[in-house]
Amino acid sequence: MSLIAVGTHHKTGTHWMADVFRSFARSGSFSFLNLSNKKSEDSRLLLEDKLKTRNTRLIVFHNHSVFPNIVYLRGFKGIHLIRDPRDILISAVRYQETTDATWVKKRRADLGGKSVQQVLRDCDTMEAKLMFEMSYVGKDNLERMSRFERGDVFKDVKYEFLVSDCDLVVTKRIAAHFGFGPRDTELFLDAMMENSLFGRVRKEDKRHIKDGSASQFVDVYTQKCYDLFGKLGFCEYLDKLGYSGKGEPSFSIHEAVGK
Repeated sequence: MSLIAVGTHHKTGTHWMADVFRSFARSGSFSFLNLSNKKSEDSRLLLEDKLKTRNTRLIVFHNHSVFPNIVYLRGFKGIHLIRDPRDILISAVRYQETTDATWVKKRRADLGGKSVQQVLRDCDTMEAKLMFEMSYVGKDNLERMSRFERGDVFKDVKYEFLVSDCDLVVTKRIAAHFGFGPRDTELFLDAMMENSLFGRVRKEDKRHIKDGSASQFVDVYTQKCYDLFGKLGFCEYLDKLGYSGKGEPSFSIHEAVGK
């Protein structure tokens, strides 16, 4: 019986990781259960129904890392995809400016009757957009990511390592965490290479691979952005998630992976 749970918090990783694990599920005869956007009770019932199957080989995915408590009770192994909070804020701005998501377009009293999307589009600079994101929108996602309940199930996987894992070092560690045998490991590596961001461009030109690490916020953040980031207490998220340069937390899969 193989029970796998995969969660992410940011749009950059959502479609990519869903594609990887959906492809792997097909090739390895797993069931793939996407609980994203399902109500809590519906998620629990769907999962319970799947677990009734004898010799279950199941992958459960959620794009906001919200799983029923039952996940922690039935022998699952999971990964929790995280990203540098500073880069998540940049990604969030770009997503919210263009998405058709209802909540982004909803008018808010605290924004003078404007929507989040309207305010962002009215900002003249990226500095202004980021400062708005930090002050009004971004904290909730960072809070959920840092307070995610890992239990004995989940290991954090940093997007920055995974997005540039051309030699599949991190991918092999994930396979080992899941307890895959040789055949499933081979299929998983193939699925990662075929569906990952780096795999899609590897055959063309490795120079086009964009590492999602510090390079983005270093080029984008102004001093005012750094100051507000610190003033709002966001440095706490860097510490908890292992992005402050103080070493890897014990819940990270990267403890022995070179930086």
